[in-house]
Amino acid sequence: MKKIITLLLLANSSFLLAQQKHEVIWKEDFNGYQSPTGIEGENDSDTSTNVIYNLGDYPASVSKWSLDASNADLQNFSDYAAVFRNNQHIDAHLRVQDPGGDGVSWISETIDVSLHNNTTVSLSIQEDGDHESSDYVDVYYSIDGNAFERIPNWKNFGNDDHTLVGGDGTGCVDRDWRHENVYFKIPDDAQSVAIKVTLKNGSSSENFYLDDIVVMGQEDQTLSVTDLSNVASFKTYPNPASDHLMVTSNKTISKLELFTITGQKVFDQEINASEHRLPLSDYSQGVYFLRMYSSKQSFSVQKIIINKQ
Repeated sequence: MKKIITLLLLANSSFLLAQQKHEVIWKEDFNGYQSPTGIEGENDSDTSTNVIYNLGDYPASVSKWSLDASNADLQNFSDYAAVFRNNQHIDAHLRVQDPGGDGVSWISETIDVSLHNNTTVSLSIQEDGDHESSDYVDVYYSIDGNAFERIPNWKNFGNDDHTLVGGDGTGCVDRDWRHENVYFKIPDDAQSVAIKVTLKNGSSSENFYLDDIVVMGQEDQTLSVTDLSNVASFKTYPNPASDHLMVTSNKTISKLELFTITGQKVFDQEINASEHRLPLSDYSQGVYFLRMYSSKQSFSVQKIIINKQ
C-alpha cells in the first residue's frame, strides 16, 4: 500500500511545472515627497554644536526609510541629506552635501522577501564635485536582522574599506557625474533584507546622489499539465553582454520586451522567429529583464546584465 501511495505522489508531481515571474518587491524613487525632505544642520556660526533640523515630510510622513546622522557633523544649513526634485541630471533623488564626520546613513525599512527567490537589490549613485580620497559611499545590506555587511570595492571604484571612494582622478569615482548602478543578490533562504547607504563628503561644492533603490525577485507559481504545451524553452547568450544579445527558442518567438530593473520598458518588438540578435549599444550598463513571448498568454523572463567595460 505504501508503494502504491508513493507511485501516485510521483505521478501527480509530474503534472506541475514551476514558473517564475519577476516582480518588484520594494522600491524607493523619492517621488511624492516635499522638496526638500530630510535633515540639515543649524543655520548659525556656532561650530561647537551639532543641532539637526528635520525638513519637509521627514520624519512624520516618511515610513520607508530613515536617516542616521549620529556620526555626521552637520554644522549649518548647507550641510544636509534631503530629497530634491528639481535637478538637471536626475529628477527626484536624495542629495547629500557636506555632512562631515563619518557621513549620513540612509536606512531602509525591513523588507519582506520570504515569498521570493533570486532576489536582487539595485541602486543608483551619482556624484558631482571634486571629491577627495576621504570621501566615500558605502552600501550595506542586513539579512534577517543580522549585522550589516558592506559591498566592498565596487568595480574597483572603491577599496577594501569602502564601496565607492573619491580620490585623485585615477580610475575612481572622482569624475563629474559619474554614475554607478550598484546591484547584488540576496540569498534565497533570506526572510527579510534591510539596506543601508552611508554617504560622506566634506564640502558644499561636493554632492552625492542616491536614487532608484529597487528590490526585485521571482515568485513561484504553479501551472497545470494542460499549460505545458504552451511553455517554450529560451536561451540567451552571452550573459553578461556588452554589444548584443542572442535569443533562441525551441518555438517561434512572437515578441521580445526589455525592461530596466525599475520596470521601464526600453524595447518592444514583434519577432516571429526562433532566433533574434538584440543590439545593446543604446542601453547603459546594469541589470535588465528580458520578457520573451511564444504566444500572447505564454512568456518567460530572464535577468540580463549589460556590462560595457
